[in-house]
Amino acid sequence: GDGVTHGYLSREDLTRERFAPNPFTGKGLIYRTGDVVRLRQDGRIEYVGRNDFQVKVRGYRIELGDVQHALARLREIRQCVVVVREREPGDAHLVAYYALRDGVRCEVQELRSRLREALPEYMVPGWFVELQQLPLTDNGKIHLKALPDPFRQHDAQRPSGITPLGQAEATLARLPGVAEVALVYPEPRAADARPVAFVVPRDGAVISAVDIRRALHGVGAEEIIPDTVVTANDLPRSGGAVARDRLAATVPGAADAPRSATEALLAHLWCTTLGVPAVGRRDNFFELGGDPLGAHEIVVRVQARSGRRLDARLLVAENLAQLAERLQAAGRDGGAA
Repeated sequence: GDGVTHGYLSREDLTRERFAPNPFTGKGLIYRTGDVVRLRQDGRIEYVGRNDFQVKVRGYRIELGDVQHALARLREIRQCVVVVREREPGDAHLVAYYALRDGVRCEVQELRSRLREALPEYMVPGWFVELQQLPLTDNGKIHLKALPDPFRQHDAQRPSGITPLGQAEATLARLPGVAEVALVYPEPRAADARPVAFVVPRDGAVISAVDIRRALHGVGAEEIIPDTVVTANDLPRSGGAVARDRLAATVPGAADAPRSATEALLAHLWCTTLGVPAVGRRDNFFELGGDPLGAHEIVVRVQARSGRRLDARLLVAENLAQLAERLQAAGRDGGAA
């Protein structure tokens, strides 16, 4: 409208970024305020949040407004806000607080699945907290400081005496096809190690890592969700209880030595790029503290050393052993990994 300025003085780049032609009148400019709103069925405009709150989580720069907008678009959601919370210094997590519409029920697993259809994996919140009503300030905006601590809330909801790992095991034991299950950390245990799921299947059922992850999403923290599933005929016991130490001894530690020349090359490059003393076969580049710039550096150095091109996107989801296998296959086929 007439109240909108013509742009920023002597800043044509910023003017192009923040101003756009008015699509409603066909003339003049509109200003991109950064506010995210939703047009309601009654014609009223509902304020959702901002789209210019950029944060860095696990090496990725994320616009919180983009995540919040994707969540707000789900028909079950009445209110929501997405923030970053640290469980401990340097351990940042995306947390989604939300309130459902009256009479609507929606499991966290369903929300995650729907968000994955609209967002890349690294932008999907690791924690979801359902509230009856989000706290508001006097002027009607979401009161961020009044939001509950998601980590304390999770611990408070856990039955007395049950550890996060025990709660996860109880959840997995209820899966169809699971006769018995144990989550065990490898020994020696690295600080960022995830447990391994030892599963005794029932009636020949096949339980995959995907099944495990789906079952545990929303049950506990992301770090207790296993990356590896080991199928067993039975679990070793001592005095009637599962002998976890014997299971742990069968799993290589997070810093076990590379087994091939390609794995050794990748481990060396990761150590020098990330500044870590050792890298294990099941370690993930980003979980060790890597970021997109570091991933690009790895791609360049791998090509310079081996003549093979590695797709940087694979560093997000795959561990060192998986990447090494891809590079070896690319070498045999003469292509890119």
